[in-house]
Amino acid sequence: MYKLKAGKNIGLFFLILFTLICSAQSDKHTFTNLEDALKNPLEVQTLNLSCKHFKELPVEIEQFSNLEVLYAQNCNLESLDNIDFEKLIKLKVLDLFRNNLKELPSSICSLKNLERLELANNKLTKLPECIGNLDSLTGLFIYENELTELPESIGHLCSIQTIAVNMNKLTKLPESIGNLNSLKQIGLSENKLTKLPESFGNLKNLEGLYIQSNELKELPKSFSNLDLSSINISDNQLKTLPPSSKNKFVKDFSAWNLPIEYLPDMNSVNTKDEKFMRFYNYYKYFVENKKMKVDNASLLLINNELNKKNDNLNNIYLLLNNQILENRKENIKLKDNNDNLYTKSIILKNQISKNRKENIQIKNENKILSNTRLVLIGIALLSIVILIINSISIKRSRRKYKFEKDANEKLKKANKELEENKDELIESKKRAFISDMVMGLAHDLKTPVGNALLLSDTFRNETKFLDRTSSDKEEYVYYNNVLKSSNIIFQEMTKIKDWISGFETITNDQILNERKEINLKEYINQSIQILSFKLKMKNINYLIECNSNIKIETSPGFISQIIQNLTNNAIEHGFEGYKIKDKLIQIRIEQNNDDIVIIYQNNGKLISDDNLKRIFDEYFSTKKEGIKGLGLSYVRKVVEEGLHGSISCQSNETDGVKFVISFKN
Repeated sequence: MYKLKAGKNIGLFFLILFTLICSAQSDKHTFTNLEDALKNPLEVQTLNLSCKHFKELPVEIEQFSNLEVLYAQNCNLESLDNIDFEKLIKLKVLDLFRNNLKELPSSICSLKNLERLELANNKLTKLPECIGNLDSLTGLFIYENELTELPESIGHLCSIQTIAVNMNKLTKLPESIGNLNSLKQIGLSENKLTKLPESFGNLKNLEGLYIQSNELKELPKSFSNLDLSSINISDNQLKTLPPSSKNKFVKDFSAWNLPIEYLPDMNSVNTKDEKFMRFYNYYKYFVENKKMKVDNASLLLINNELNKKNDNLNNIYLLLNNQILENRKENIKLKDNNDNLYTKSIILKNQISKNRKENIQIKNENKILSNTRLVLIGIALLSIVILIINSISIKRSRRKYKFEKDANEKLKKANKELEENKDELIESKKRAFISDMVMGLAHDLKTPVGNALLLSDTFRNETKFLDRTSSDKEEYVYYNNVLKSSNIIFQEMTKIKDWISGFETITNDQILNERKEINLKEYINQSIQILSFKLKMKNINYLIECNSNIKIETSPGFISQIIQNLTNNAIEHGFEGYKIKDKLIQIRIEQNNDDIVIIYQNNGKLISDDNLKRIFDEYFSTKKEGIKGLGLSYVRKVVEEGLHGSISCQSNETDGVKFVISFKN
C-alpha cells in the first residue's frame, strides 16, 4: 500500500515538473543565435539569422534536420551553393529577403514541404528549371530582381496561391502558367510585358491581377473567362477596357492613364459594378469628346466665317472643359483616397480594440500564471521531499530488477548454447552412424572383391598359356574373348579395390581427425573419386589442377569433408535442372610459402545476390521441400574451426560459382 502511494506521488511530481518547464520555456524551439542552436540541433524548428552579414549560410545549418522556418534577411548573401538542402527536408518557410543572390542551387528544389519562398530584393537573373518540383509551395515572392523570363516548369506548382514578380525585366510569360489552377493572386507590375499568353484565361480561381506599368497593347480573348475581384491595368497601351464580370463585383479596379479609343458594348458590361462603371464613364467622356471634335472640324471647314467669330468662345469652352475633366479626376482620386482612409481607419480601430482586449487578457493570464506558479512550486518542493523518502525503496526495486534481468539473460544464453550444441550433437551422431555403417560395408566388400581379383588374375594367366593354335576358328575366338573378359574383370576389380582402400582412408581420417602428412593432389583426387558414381550419373566432369609435389601436414579428414560437401552441393543445387552441354567442376590448388589456397568452381547455375549473402547461414536452403541440414554453414565451420582458415563465395558470368578456401600449412 505504501509503495502504491509513493508511485502516485512520483507521477504527480513529474507532471508538475513538466508543467513548470513548459510554462518557463514556451518558445524553446525558436533560436536567433547559431551557437545556442547547435547545443540541441534536433530541437531547432525556427532559426532567425537576419542582419548577421555573411556571404554564405553557415554549413552547420545542415545539422538542423527538424528545421521548419529559416529567416536570413539582409545578410549580404552571395551564394547558397555550400548548403545541401536535401538535409533540410522539413523546411516550410525560407526567407532570403534583401541579399545579393544571383542564382539558386538546384538542391533547393528538393524541399518538398516548402510552403513559402521569399527571394525579393536580390539580383536573380533566372530561376532553376526544377522550381516546379516544389509541390507544397503556396507563396513565391521574387519582386525587385533582374528576371527576364520564368521557367516553363513554373506551371507544375500545383499548390501555389500567390506569385509576386513585380519590378523585374520580364518580356513574356510561359504558356504553362495557365496550368496553375490554385493561383489566387499574381503581381506582374513594372515589367516589360507586351502581351499575356492565351492560357491566362484558364486561371479559374484567380482573384487578383496587378499588371500596371507594362507595355500591354491588348488582352487575350480568354481574359473574359476570368472572375477577378481586384485588377490594376493602369499605365499600359490598351485601347479598350476589359469586359466586366456579370456574376461578380470587383472590390478594386484601377485603369488610369490608358489611350482608350473605344469601349466595350454595353451588353457586355455589368452596369451595377460601381468600380468598373466609374472608369467606363470616365473614358466614355473622352471617346465621345473625340468624336465631337471630329464633327466640329468638318463644320469648321464649311463654316469658316462662323468659326472665326466663335474662336474665343471655343477656346473658353475648351479651357472650361479641361478644367472640368481635371476636377473630375481630382474628385475621383479624392474619393478613392477617402474610401481607402476610411477603410484603413476602421481596420485600425478594430486592431486597437483587439489589442486592448488581448492586453487585458494577457494581464489576467499573467496574474493567474504567477499565482499558479507559486502553488506549483510549493507542491513541487513537497513532492521532492516525498521523492527523497521513497528513493531507498526505488533503489532496492532496481537492484532486484537488475538481478532478475541478469539471471534471465544468463538463462537465455544457456538455452541458446544448449540448442546449438543439440544440433551439432545430432549431426555428429548422424555422421558417426553413417561412417560406421559404410566402414562395415567396405570391410565386408574387401574379402569378395579380393577373391574376385585373385580368381580373375589366375584365370587370365592360365588362359594366356593355353594352346590357341587349334584349327577350329570358333574355339580360337572363344579363347580370345575369355582372355579379354578376364582382363576387363581384373582391371575393374583393381579399381574397386583402390576405391574401397581410398574410401577407408578418407572415412578413418574424417572419424579420427589425426594430423599426418599427405600429398594434397592425390588426397583430393581420392576424396572426389568416392562421388564418381554420382558425377557420372549427372554427366559431370571434374578437373584437378595441382602441383604433384605439394605435401602438407594437416588433419586430412577436414579437407575431404570440405571437398565432398562442395561437390554434393554442386550436384544437388548447381547442376540440378540446369541444361548445359559440358558440365565441369574445376579444383585448383595454389601454394605460397605456408599459405595454401583451394579454388573450387563449377559452371552450373549462378547464385543470386540475396542468396549469396545468406549462403553460409545455418539451415538456409534454396529448396522449398526436403530435408534442410547444415549445408554450407558446416563447410564454413570446418574451414574456420578445423583448418583455422577462411572461405568466401563469388558468383558471376565469367567464373561461374567459385569458392576460395585459404589456410596455413
